[in-house]
Amino acid sequence: MSTILTNDIISVSINGNLDLSGNGTGGVKVSDYLIQTKGSDISSATSLTLGKDGNLFDVTGTTTITTIGTQGIGSIVTLQFDAALTFTHHSTNLILPGGANITTAAGDIAVMYEYASADWRCVSYTKATGLPVIY
Repeated sequence: MSTILTNDIISVSINGNLDLSGNGTGGVKVSDYLIQTKGSDISSATSLTLGKDGNLFDVTGTTTITTIGTQGIGSIVTLQFDAALTFTHHSTNLILPGGANITTAAGDIAVMYEYASADWRCVSYTKATGLPVIY
């Protein structure tokens, strides 16, 4: 069961989204499960720019990724790769498992957490094959 204070509700529409403000002392409590919103596909780029239309993105193309633009500190996004590219480790702005670059494959999934502005940490990486990431 979720608890929402009525003074936190900005707008409600039938069968639409419920928008909440951050005015409370706590956060938004989700007790059941989290459903991610599929955003538009994103073309791979050296500096990957994520959309604002979701938190789950297909990354198309084969251009090496060395940085990801800011979404807001605390953001969690899921990236599904549609092709092979190099996902490049950096010690502060793109921290990958094992501190090593990853060569993606179609169907690989990375869950990313923005811990500082435009500084991302991969908190989970799953290969489409089910095999572990080799460092």
